[in-house]
Amino acid sequence: MICDVSQELLEKAKQAKANVAKSGSDYDKGRQFAFYEAISLLAQQADAFGIDRSDVGLGGVDPDRDLLGP
Repeated sequence: MICDVSQELLEKAKQAKANVAKSGSDYDKGRQFAFYEAISLLAQQADAFGIDRSDVGLGGVDPDRDLLGP
């Protein structure tokens, strides 16, 4: 279940990032950052508890690289 939720959040985060690139609106920026925060927390907690990120659906995901910036 957590893998499915993580993947769904990740897809929504990538779409939010694309929306920011198109509109640049404050709403879209806030939404992008909210998804980034949620995914970043999942990744941090997996790391803290010694759980491989791929076990929670975030294998190969770097929230800073993948969800912020251009």
